[in-house]
Amino acid sequence: MRWFASLVAAVAFAGATACQATGYAVVSLIGGELTFVGAQPVSSTNLDRNHYSTVPVKDDTLDRAVFNAVDRAVVARNAQHTALLMRRPVSDVRAAFADDRKSKAAVARVVAAIRPAADKAGLERLVVVAPYRFAPMMATADGHVGTGRVAGLGVYVDRMTHLDRQQAAGAYPGYLGLFANFRVFVVDVHDGRVLGDDVVTSGTTYALARSPTRDPMKAISAEEKVRALEALIDREIARVLPPLLAKAAP
Repeated sequence: MRWFASLVAAVAFAGATACQATGYAVVSLIGGELTFVGAQPVSSTNLDRNHYSTVPVKDDTLDRAVFNAVDRAVVARNAQHTALLMRRPVSDVRAAFADDRKSKAAVARVVAAIRPAADKAGLERLVVVAPYRFAPMMATADGHVGTGRVAGLGVYVDRMTHLDRQQAAGAYPGYLGLFANFRVFVVDVHDGRVLGDDVVTSGTTYALARSPTRDPMKAISAEEKVRALEALIDREIARVLPPLLAKAAP
């Protein structure tokens, strides 16, 4: 009967593992628009003179990139865990997250909006990926570049600065940057408590020499820009989310 005892133990173990499975609702608030920054000279008064504009993203490509990165982190922690991408709950909550003083209230609004659907689906945790306003921190071989303050995902065009020492020998300055400034929250769906959060301020740069027209915007194609932003999302969520999931474990 030893085989029977082993079978009972295996079934009990499987049942215990299943009970430990957690469902995660995922809300992405960074994929719906891109911010375009035109860098301007920095004055002695430290005023931000950059030109800013935003354009809507018409599909869910970047929101899907967020979900896929969260889903991989969730399943890597426990193969029994599940994640479900929720629709953006309210149209104006994105701007509230960009202001750090309003982020607590913004989290509460998101929780209230998604709780009925999350409860129906049996989801216990909520992962919110929201804009975070900070200086652009776009990596170069010598450190980081970027001026002003930005939130979410976007494109940064500098037509004044030589990106590195090698490029300084050229006649034409400038570079293209892509940035990702966001904050990741893990929240208890039932009581709205923030169980963990962390911020991402990251980015990458592309030298003017890559552009066939001496226009920094043409350093890489539109498709390459999207892929680069997806890579930033994937890398940074993979970096910051696992410790938050561990901290927020039921």
